Amino acid sequence: GAGGLAGGAALLAGATFGGAAAMAGGLTSALGWGPGTGLGDPSAEIAVGLANGLLEIMTAAPNCIDAENPQVEVVGHVDAVVACRSLNDLGARLLDYWYAVRADVFSPWPLHMQQNWVKLAYLVKYGDLRRGGGGALARCACGLLLELGEGFRASATVLDTTRGSTWAAALLRLAELCDRSPPPPGWCFPG
Repeated sequence: GAGGLAGGAALLAGATFGGAAAMAGGLTSALGWGPGTGLGDPSAEIAVGLANGLLEIMTAAPNCIDAENPQVEVVGHVDAVVACRSLNDLGARLLDYWYAVRADVFSPWPLHMQQNWVKLAYLVKYGDLRRGGGGALARCACGLLLELGEGFRASATVLDTTRGSTWAAALLRLAELCDRSPPPPGWCFPG
């Protein structure tokens, strides 16, 4: 509704002027509770980090959406990410974004690699988190975000080298955290 659109616009503005770190407070304040969502829980850190990673991509390339008004379209995608309740939801939002981005904004990316990327994104979207596979799926999501972010042409994104390196390092640290402290079975995002 209108409140969600306003919330998305506020988050987009925060990301544009302060990066994904500025959104962390707003994102965590909108969060609820479930397995792995407690304050200081590594699983909650993974959830917020993955959401921030995707938000950073979206806000760094606001004109890359294939729409009449790409900035407005990005706000809808940002709202959808903030509303994610699980890694499966985030996988769905990642795929939604993938299908909304114009193909010309990517560096040459062979078709078979794009197909593999999409298959892995569907695995994240439909993977069974109830059986405890959240660590492997979250690690996969980190890799998908890294690949997507690195796939943009330099002219298509506002990420400078320093900001891009910081973003990539944060995702690599999250991937390591997924191995050290895998999310519990039934893991859901703070929400």
